[in-house]
Amino acid sequence: MCMLNVDGLYSPHYHTPIVTDRDATSTRCVFRGSELRSGPPQTVQLADSTIEIIRSQHDDPGVRRLLLTMSEDIRVELLPTKGLSVGEFRVRGRQVFWDPPFERIVDPDELDLSGMMLSNGEEMPGFRWVENFAGGVELLGLQNWGMPAVHPETGELLPIHGTASNVPVDSVECSVAGSAIVIKSTFMVRDGISHEGQDSRPWYERGTPVWEVARTVKVRRGPEVSMTILDAITNHSNEPGTPDWGYHIQFRAEDGARMVIPSGAVSVRGGGDLPQDFEVWRGGEPTADRQERGYILKGCPAHRHPDLERVINGEVRYREGARVDFSIPAAPYVLSWFSSGGSGCGEFALPENPEANFMKKPWDGLGPEIGASALDHDGDVDPSVPIPILRPGETITLGLEFTPRFS
Repeated sequence: MCMLNVDGLYSPHYHTPIVTDRDATSTRCVFRGSELRSGPPQTVQLADSTIEIIRSQHDDPGVRRLLLTMSEDIRVELLPTKGLSVGEFRVRGRQVFWDPPFERIVDPDELDLSGMMLSNGEEMPGFRWVENFAGGVELLGLQNWGMPAVHPETGELLPIHGTASNVPVDSVECSVAGSAIVIKSTFMVRDGISHEGQDSRPWYERGTPVWEVARTVKVRRGPEVSMTILDAITNHSNEPGTPDWGYHIQFRAEDGARMVIPSGAVSVRGGGDLPQDFEVWRGGEPTADRQERGYILKGCPAHRHPDLERVINGEVRYREGARVDFSIPAAPYVLSWFSSGGSGCGEFALPENPEANFMKKPWDGLGPEIGASALDHDGDVDPSVPIPILRPGETITLGLEFTPRFS
């Protein structure tokens, strides 16, 4: 076996990969679910791009990450144990998404999404999702994408942001498509959390299938680099239903960075006066208490996109002309979200280890948080954006695109 050295971007975090015996001239490869959980590190060459399956030293033993490296200094990190969420996206030496405050990815078999989290010492049931918040783009839901809620029929607690972003994918297929690399996977969202104690299987395998997600990530290189994400959500139940989907998108924060999403009306989440500079990220001391701001946008113009159906367009502007253009699904709920600071401040803690420094890095990020319903279950949505009911077997496809414009 030939050993491949990893450059400084990953060397503090990842073990050295091994070149596999897959065909080096291949234009397609498939990784099984077991390889994406506990397989050895490996590297596959697809044309002139590289795919690596690697374990971070911070992650649980049953977690692997997929790294794509392309020309034009493009690096993409995908998270197979988190519904193929997007971690890192680096173009020409600059990060597109944030540096998450939590380095560890939890083995999904060990994750208790209905469990308790401490927030400033107060018990918060159903907040355990925060323990595994490690992505730059995560699909949320699909039975409850917003804050914790009680199921109207069963009375069970539905955890914050649902389960979709923590379900491991069945497999991953990577292929070459012209100047792009296409990565596909599927996973099933079941009603398994309510079956605890009745079924010994992991929570994501318990219960009956409700929603199947087929995710496609396409990374294009060239003068205009872009990442496109398509999520095809299919109703696998026997009843009509509406997937309660959402997305958390966290861009890299920088003092003075401005996120612009055109809208007809803006209000402060939770009430209060709208500040004049509500579009601007304001940093503070990393170790100060975390500051969070959210602004609900309505009347956002929707546009037709050739690949993504109806989308809302926006951009994040940085110093010296750098920016990231983005397109996100037209949604009834659109929140412009900003957060900063909190490193080591103890805002969040695990009940089993309340004195430990759980959040070792500042929660610095900005981005849109969107969904099919109101985040706070208060009906505060834009009624002009319809969400269709899907009959059994029907599919809705949601699309996002990110185009970094870094010179």
